Amino acid sequence: MLPNQVGTHFSSSYTKTDLMKGFKINKLAVLKGPVFYKTDNDDALVLEKIAQEHNKVSMITTKEDLNEVLKISGELSVSYGPASGSGSGSYLSKRISTKNKAVLIYVDRMSYYQIKFVNGRNLVPTRDVQGMMDEGDMNAIYNDYGTYITSAVQYGCSMYVRYEITSETDIDITEINAEITGKIGVEALSLEMTAKLKIQSGESKAKLKMDIVGQVSGMALTFPTSTGAKGFIEANDVIEEYNAQKKELAEAVKDITDKEGLEHIGLGKRFTPVAIELDSIDNFIKIPNMDMNAANFINEQTVRAGSIIQESNLLKALLEEERDALDKKYFQGRNRTRYYLPYRDAADTSSVRINEKMDECFNYLRKPVGEIVCGNLRAPSKLEYEYQDAVTGLLGNGYVEKPWKSESMFFEGYTLKQPNDQKKKPFYRGSLKCDKNEKAVLEDRMVVELKKFVQDNREFDEKECIQGGEIDGCIAGIVKGELQGGVVAWGDSGQTVGGAYRTEGKEGYPSRLTWTVPEPLTGDFKVRSEFLLEHGNPTSLMFLLESTDGDRDNPAVDYLGLQFDDNRLFYGGDHLGKNKFGGSPNLIRNKWHDLLLMRTDNKLSVSIDGVAVLTDLPTPDWTVLDVGWSTAYHTIQVRSLEECRNDIPQQPQMCRCFE
Repeated sequence: MLPNQVGTHFSSSYTKTDLMKGFKINKLAVLKGPVFYKTDNDDALVLEKIAQEHNKVSMITTKEDLNEVLKISGELSVSYGPASGSGSGSYLSKRISTKNKAVLIYVDRMSYYQIKFVNGRNLVPTRDVQGMMDEGDMNAIYNDYGTYITSAVQYGCSMYVRYEITSETDIDITEINAEITGKIGVEALSLEMTAKLKIQSGESKAKLKMDIVGQVSGMALTFPTSTGAKGFIEANDVIEEYNAQKKELAEAVKDITDKEGLEHIGLGKRFTPVAIELDSIDNFIKIPNMDMNAANFINEQTVRAGSIIQESNLLKALLEEERDALDKKYFQGRNRTRYYLPYRDAADTSSVRINEKMDECFNYLRKPVGEIVCGNLRAPSKLEYEYQDAVTGLLGNGYVEKPWKSESMFFEGYTLKQPNDQKKKPFYRGSLKCDKNEKAVLEDRMVVELKKFVQDNREFDEKECIQGGEIDGCIAGIVKGELQGGVVAWGDSGQTVGGAYRTEGKEGYPSRLTWTVPEPLTGDFKVRSEFLLEHGNPTSLMFLLESTDGDRDNPAVDYLGLQFDDNRLFYGGDHLGKNKFGGSPNLIRNKWHDLLLMRTDNKLSVSIDGVAVLTDLPTPDWTVLDVGWSTAYHTIQVRSLEECRNDIPQQPQMCRCFE
C-alpha cells in the first residue's frame, strides 16, 4: 500500500483512472501504462466497504522512521515519491532530526471504502502486453510495465503534521520527544517547554523555536501559521476538528453494506483518494515456462540500488546542511579559516564520491530488465567504508581513540581526516569519555578546550578513568556488552558481539542476566539499561528486581513485563502482587530501547526511550540487591546496565572548572 499524502507540499495524485497500470520499482516514472483495457461497463471493477486506519506519531531520526510513520513498506519506499530520485536527500534531511533539530511527524489516515479490480473477470490485456505474452517474453513486460500493478484505490481522509524544534545549540531529542508526543491533539505544552519557546527577560532570542506545518486531505481544514506554544495549541484545535469530522464520515457509512448505498452518499464528493494498493503483476499475467524467480531478483536488486540512492542523497543533504550552518556561523575571521574552510573542503571531497556512487546506481536502474536478469547483474555496492567513516565524522558522530596521547579517554564528535593521511583527528567540537565505562568527562566542548583538559589533567586521566572511579555517581555492570564484576549470565549461551551482549534464551530453560550491585540500593536511585529484542515467543520480556526487607537470604522478586506484540507494560511480584498494567511504550523489535527505573522518596517510576510508562509506584523499605533481565524464550541484546545514586559525591574540582 502507498499513501497519497506524504507531506504538506508533496502529495501523489493516484485515482481510479490509475487502476490496472503497471508500477515499476525504480526512480524513473514508477507508474507505467495500462496493463489491461478498461471500459465503462467493466465488471472487473468492484466497490467495497472497508475500515483501515493508520495513526502514528514518531520522532524521526532515520529514513526508516519516516517510512514507518508513513506506513510505506520496505521495497516500495525506495521508489515512492519523496524517497526516490535526486530530490530525496533534501526531502529526507528536512524531516530527520539532527544535533540541533528535532522533527516529529504525526500522520492519520482513514480508508472507508475502495475500488479495486478482481483477477479473472473479463481482464483483457492491452495490445502491447498481449504481444509480449504471445512471444513469452516476461522480461519485456517487467521492463516496460514493472513488477507490480495498481489493484485498488482507497478513499477516505488523511492528515499530515510536522513539528520541527530547533536550537542554536545541541538539544535533547529524548526530552523533546517525551514532552511533545503525548500532547499532540490532547493538551497544551508544559510551562517549562512553553518558557523555552519564549524570549525571556534579558535574552535576545528564545532557547528553542518550534515551527508547525500541516495539511488535511478530504476536509476543508487548514493549519494556522502561528509558531511556538500558541501554534501548538492551534494545531491541536485542527486535529480535534479533524477527528470530529472523521467520526461523522464513519457514521455516514456505518449502516451501508452495498455498492448502491456507497454511491448514494456521494463517494468522491465526500471522500478523497488516500492510498493505492499494489499487487504482483505475476498474479495477473501467466506465461508458460516463465521464470518465477526473475521478479524477485529484479525487486531485490532494485531495492538495493534504490536504498543506496536514498542513503547517499541523505548523506549529501546533511553534509550541505552542516556546511551551510558553519558558513553562516563563521563568516569571517580566524574561526572561518580554522573550522569552516577545512570542513568545506572535506565535505566537497566526500560529496564528489557520493555523486559518483549515485550515478552508478542510476545507470544500473536504467538498464533493460533482460540485461539484468539474463546477465545476473547485481546492483552496485554501498559507498566505501572510508567515505562513510569520513562523512560520519563530518556530521559530528566520529570517534578517536586516545586523543592527544590520553591513556584512557576517547573522543566523540566531529572528526577530520588529514590530506594524504587516513588518520582522523578531533575537529571543531565534541566530548571526552572514559574508555572503561563510557562516562562523560567533558561534553560538547570546543576541541581546543578538550585538548587543554587532556594535557593539563593527567592525574584525572589516571585516577578517574583508569582506576574506574565513579563519574556522575554511576557504576556500570555491563559496558558496551562487556560483563563487569557481579554480573552473571546463567542458563544461556550468550556472548559479546558488536558492542552488545547477545543471549539466546532457550524454551524450557530458565535463563537470566543479573547483576549483584556493589552496594545494596537504598534510598533514591536509578537503574538504566539499553536493550534490543531480536525475537521471542508471545511471552513478555521481563526485567527483574530482587530485593529484601531485611532477610538477605530470602530476597523477594518483582518484575516489569514488556509486551512487544501489544505494546503494553505490566508489573507484579512478591512485593507488587498480581499483574497490573502500566502505560503503552512504543516497543519495536530489532530497535534499541532505553529502560530507566528511578526511585525517589520510595516511589518507583519507569520510562522507556524517555517516555514515562509507570509513575509513583510505592516501594517502601525495599533494599535492592540484584537487577537484570530474564532472557528465557527470547533472543535479546544488552548494551549497558548501570545504577546511579542521588547521594553522590561532589565532582572533582578539575572537572567543575571546565563546565
